[in-house]
Amino acid sequence: MYTGQIVMFGLALLLTTVIVIKADDDEKPGVCPPERYFTPFSDIPHDKCTSDKECEGDKKCCPDNGYKFCKPPAEERSGECPPAPKPEIKNRQDFCSSDSECAAGPKCCFGSNGKTCLPCDKVKAGNCEQTEVFQCFVPERSFCDTDCSCPNDEKCCPKDCHFECQKPV
Repeated sequence: MYTGQIVMFGLALLLTTVIVIKADDDEKPGVCPPERYFTPFSDIPHDKCTSDKECEGDKKCCPDNGYKFCKPPAEERSGECPPAPKPEIKNRQDFCSSDSECAAGPKCCFGSNGKTCLPCDKVKAGNCEQTEVFQCFVPERSFCDTDCSCPNDEKCCPKDCHFECQKPV
């Protein structure tokens, strides 16, 4: 009876070790960007991911203000940001926290009402699935303000009651 308990304990320990090792294998290389600053005026319904394996390409599942989202690993690009303008609004909202969250070229810099990708002078090819943001009773937090706020070929598109980076259609 005592030997059987030892064998069962050993098997449980082995299974736990395999699960922990497998969980570590799912993590992609790189470090998540810092969390974005935003004035809480609304709520996001749920996490967009639970682990790196749910994110496309090299994106990681990163925490951001109590929720998790797929983001490119943090990366600092060469160059300098333009001087930060005087803030225009009280409700600051960051659309990036790392250069990796911007399209190729722009840097994540302070704009008039939070961090955004600057300079931005292009619209990316393709169209958005939804053409206008819905007018909702409770506003939702947007994750981009221009196509430059989106990595790679993604566009800043309306999605229900907010804007988010999406692959063009």
